[in-house]
Amino acid sequence: MRSFPFAIITTIAVGCAWLPASLAAAPSVDSVPAYVAAPDRPALVRVLFLGDSISLGYMPGVRARLEGRANVHQAGEDCRGTTLGLQRLDAWLGSGRWDLIHFNFGLHDVLRSPDGMQTSLTRYENNLREIVRRLKLTGAKLIFATTTPIPEGIVEGGSGDEVSYNEVARRVMKENGIPLDDLWEYIKPRQTRIQLRHDVHFEPYGYELLADMVAGSIYPFLPPPPGNQWDPSWAEVPDVPRFPRVLLIGDSISEGYTLLVRARLKGRANVHRPPQNCGSTLRGLERLDAWLGTGHWDVIHFNFGLHDMKYTNEGGYRVTLENGKQVSTLPQYEKNLREIVRRLQGTGAKLIFATTTPVPAGCFGFTENDEVRYNEVAARVMKENAIAVDDLWSFVKPRQASIQNLRDVHYSESGYEQIADIVATSIADNLR
Repeated sequence: MRSFPFAIITTIAVGCAWLPASLAAAPSVDSVPAYVAAPDRPALVRVLFLGDSISLGYMPGVRARLEGRANVHQAGEDCRGTTLGLQRLDAWLGSGRWDLIHFNFGLHDVLRSPDGMQTSLTRYENNLREIVRRLKLTGAKLIFATTTPIPEGIVEGGSGDEVSYNEVARRVMKENGIPLDDLWEYIKPRQTRIQLRHDVHFEPYGYELLADMVAGSIYPFLPPPPGNQWDPSWAEVPDVPRFPRVLLIGDSISEGYTLLVRARLKGRANVHRPPQNCGSTLRGLERLDAWLGTGHWDVIHFNFGLHDMKYTNEGGYRVTLENGKQVSTLPQYEKNLREIVRRLQGTGAKLIFATTTPVPAGCFGFTENDEVRYNEVAARVMKENAIAVDDLWSFVKPRQASIQNLRDVHYSESGYEQIADIVATSIADNLR
């Protein structure tokens, strides 16, 4: 494991040695996923999170949502209150460059120490202003997260007091032109459903919702994605003139088996695919003419479904179900699929539709088994149009646990090999 680019401590400095009973004792660095520093990818921006144990809860989810867009780091410890922030800030910042810093201080200032003292509002404001001054010197884009609600029944008290501290923080951020990630406003109406009883922390689903919010606050400040990253399956291959031409249209599942299918049909067919993830039926309608080109196709093996049923926000990013909506409702999916079929039939090619493979439990942005509804619609459309069906769903389902990645729609190498066998066979049967 690569060492963290700045110091890590697991004990608290003098003056902040107490830890509220409602907050678990600081765990070791190796036991907290948020602390683990992944190696930077040079082309991506660097994002630093400074926050307490609430931020540690949503950090893994934020990392997942920003995968491929940013190198996400955490300070290596529970950053706690503004007093510790002043003491440890230089160590947290280290000597590297940060493009964006998402930070919060407040919860540990509000909760009372064993002697019954809070950080006073005046001291909190002074501390926060100094932290902001020093953060601005980094040149990074700054985002401040408001302190999440403190419920009743906390041993250290403070229920509702975070409102006053957030008011101070809002004023300081407004004066400094720093945008807010207003987690308090988002959580408050959902508090009883997603926050633990008599505890400042959250249910796992609550942390997922918070991760949506936090990642969403960062997206607008990231550079545009650099288009589709190159996948070997996109490479153009020269045709062998005497062989029929086959086009594979599909998402990342099909990208995973394209090269394998091409190898299995070597000497029998010229196998091509569009140089991109074909995504949802919406993208299909937009890009189909470009994918078909002007050449003749003998067989077109196609699938749409996974990207229609996923949940995204207004920016098009995958999110939890509560924070988004499906790309295509079932009626929209059916309408789009019928239009795609109509246009594909115009090519004169033999058409084969591949059913959408299973969505497992815990897959971010999807509902487990939701593909069943979409496959039922697709089966009806294909039957009405006399289109052959390559039933990948029925093949994968009884093998799902052994060949599909955990909480992921994608597959192991062995899984792709097996799926490629099925796809190649369905195509070969239609070349006769």
